[in-house]
Amino acid sequence: DFSDFISNDQTALSGVITVDVTSLRDYAFAYCDALTTVVMSEGINTIGEGAFVDCRSLTAVIIPDSVTFVGDFAFMNCDSLIIAKIGKGIDVVSSHMFAYCYSLSNLTIPEGVKSIGRDAFLYCSSLREVNIPDGVVFIGEQAFAYCSSITEIVLPDTVTLLERDAFYCCTSLAKLVFGMGIDTITKDMTSGIQYLADV
Repeated sequence: DFSDFISNDQTALSGVITVDVTSLRDYAFAYCDALTTVVMSEGINTIGEGAFVDCRSLTAVIIPDSVTFVGDFAFMNCDSLIIAKIGKGIDVVSSHMFAYCYSLSNLTIPEGVKSIGRDAFLYCSSLREVNIPDGVVFIGEQAFAYCSSITEIVLPDTVTLLERDAFYCCTSLAKLVFGMGIDTITKDMTSGIQYLADV
């Protein structure tokens, strides 16, 4: 249980912290505006809902392979976040996990991920490249909406369910490749993609 560690004034936590526990409770480090770096040790298995929401100075997140669950909103509004590496133990990228991380430009989604949740990368407007690995089956509504710097998306054959507006207002997206798992391409799948030239 990490609850005994948490200060009543979470905004006082700053700089670099090392997390050497098995789980982080919901909103454990939420609103720690001065927190720049978090080092999570192998052995941690759970990152709770909103654990780092609104940590506006956080620049990098490396999720260890030992983590098997990350709650919704975990890193939402970390608008200085540049690098995010998701560990190999994760099979679900949760809803709003990195939403509104405007500076995120280096993203690693590992083999083993099966589902990318609703609004997972909403408004990650600095993200230029996204590698969606084989094994992903589901991409949720607006998962990459307003990612205005992405130029190309290749969906693997394993994707069978692509929800509406998944790439809505990806204004730089010029190429979208559908895998063999999508039987029917609907208007909802390509809505809001203004300059799509190659499908």
